[in-house]
Amino acid sequence: MLFSVAMKISRNANLQELWDWRTHPTVRLMKGTVEFIENARLCLSAINDSMRAIHIVSGQEPVIPDTNGYSAVCT
Repeated sequence: MLFSVAMKISRNANLQELWDWRTHPTVRLMKGTVEFIENARLCLSAINDSMRAIHIVSGQEPVIPDTNGYSAVCT
């Protein structure tokens, strides 16, 4: 099943975090999903935290793991 992309985060060479989910917990997408591509310093753990906070179901997210976090020290 294909999902419309509502928010695209791509080609941010220095992006290391999106926002603090403790202070901005109410981000919601009414329709669509999020796409993360070519964010060299954005770790997959940060992407996964974002997906959980936005309530994106696993399998809906167009995340290409090899293009995210490859220039960062990720845990």
